[in-house]
Amino acid sequence: MVEIGNTVLLMCDFQNDILVSLPPPMREKLVENARRLLEGARRAGMIIVFVGVCFREGYPEVGSSNKMYQGIRQANVLLDGTVGAQFEDQLQPLPQEPVVVKKRVAATFGTELPLLLKSYKASAVALAGVSTSGVILSTIRWLADSDYHIFVISDCCADRDVEVHDMLCSKVFPRQGNVETADKFLRSLV
Repeated sequence: MVEIGNTVLLMCDFQNDILVSLPPPMREKLVENARRLLEGARRAGMIIVFVGVCFREGYPEVGSSNKMYQGIRQANVLLDGTVGAQFEDQLQPLPQEPVVVKKRVAATFGTELPLLLKSYKASAVALAGVSTSGVILSTIRWLADSDYHIFVISDCCADRDVEVHDMLCSKVFPRQGNVETADKFLRSLV
């Protein structure tokens, strides 16, 4: 059973520039599952926080030693105010749902998310997003170290490398939290 009042759902990096990196069938299935999760969580009255990554023109936040973000800089993607940095049309935050803007992989690094979780008196966090080996893995590590109960919504997470996604969801994440489908998670809300 998942207590709605103590659990925050994080919708991580469902942005156009990120989703386009997934093969179309994978992307379409992911967006449909995430839309169903989001609608069910809203109907249940769950606290929802969106997380996205974006940068200013010229990428001043990207250091020269950051290999991953050098690729983002070279591709000229995830710029603040662009369509690519916006959340997917079917997964838009409502006005009352906070949007945490990050400059690194983890949703917690240098962001207001830890403060939001504390102010919501959250004891559990459910995660959905792209990519499984990026924002989900990095954020889970911090959440586990901070003693939160963790729910990974496996069919609402994706990675370009399906084997990596499967390995994380079957071998790594279960050691730190619960791995569930969207339907199972929504059925367990009380």
